[in-house]
Amino acid sequence: MSPWRSLAPLFLAGAAFAQAPAQEADGGARPVGIAWFGPHGDKDARGSELDPWRAAEFAIADANRAGGFEGRPFRLIPVWSEDPWGTGIAELARVTYDQRVWALLGSPDGSAAHLVEQVSAKARLVFVNPSSTDQSANLANVPWIFSCAPSDRAIAALLARTLIAEARGGEIAIVSATDHDSRETAKALVGELSELEVPLAGHLHFAPDERSFERHLDALEEASALALLAPPAAGARFVAALRARELDTTVVGGPALAGRRFLECAGAVAEGVLLPQLWEPRVNEPPPKSFHARFSARVGHAPDYAAAHTFDATRLLVAAIRRAGLDRTEIRDALWTLSPWEGVTGLIEWDRTGRNARAVNAVRPVPAPPPPSGPEPPPGK
Repeated sequence: MSPWRSLAPLFLAGAAFAQAPAQEADGGARPVGIAWFGPHGDKDARGSELDPWRAAEFAIADANRAGGFEGRPFRLIPVWSEDPWGTGIAELARVTYDQRVWALLGSPDGSAAHLVEQVSAKARLVFVNPSSTDQSANLANVPWIFSCAPSDRAIAALLARTLIAEARGGEIAIVSATDHDSRETAKALVGELSELEVPLAGHLHFAPDERSFERHLDALEEASALALLAPPAAGARFVAALRARELDTTVVGGPALAGRRFLECAGAVAEGVLLPQLWEPRVNEPPPKSFHARFSARVGHAPDYAAAHTFDATRLLVAAIRRAGLDRTEIRDALWTLSPWEGVTGLIEWDRTGRNARAVNAVRPVPAPPPPSGPEPPPGK
């Protein structure tokens, strides 16, 4: 289906959006709705892909325990589809008007963020994008968009420095998948290396569903360090193939590999891959305040950067609505003036495009997996 055809319901709804109330007209006790665009609930569960939804629920539960908004509860209204360009965005357009939401939240990647951007611009609703690093959505001159994660450009600066240090004068290569987010990160990294006048031995591409990497590995025989920019499952398959070939090449992963999903897919072969540290977990904060401790206890594993940024994004929206009241323009202005704001991910400070300006200054190697648990060995063994 043509992407323009899939967006037709949104454009046809333009008149309805124009008539949607910008302020709350009644004093009823209806919940204060925030639309969520992303995987949610058990039917969408694939490992840690639900962690951002869980983090948003944590923040909403905290807000409602603290009294909600003037006694009215906040409520997440989830919308998602495996076909976001078709049924997903059409449903978000419908919910935005029919259920009188006051903000848009979510989007698991940059491609989805561009879809939500269309609704945000048409409905004049604040859209907070928690974890996508794609900066192009913020450059579209839509003043309703705010992004909490560091940008690809900030991440590329760190990746470039890391590649140079790890190569130690040897060859540097980039291997990137052809999906939207990987292309955007690769564009930023190529630009950064060019500004530093660092030559590339090669820039190889592969489709996200590719299974055979022999021709890529043949071309990487001499590379000392490579940047791997790919979705989690595709990145895991490439690392496994690289390990099987036993190439002595340092792998520096892009932002899509920095979350828990990559570790779930890659398992032990991820050991030693260098990944950007997109937030600083505050693991020593005492419960019940510590998001890290509470999330780990409830979900069974620690939050990653996507979950933590979603927790912050949701709390920021709650704070903006409480400050502004139920007025769309005022909510947007309040969100702007809340910056700089200290969250569990660190400082969130909007640049002129509405993107968090925080730099990314550290990489971390993936540690060796813990040994498998089993029965205690017999005494003396």
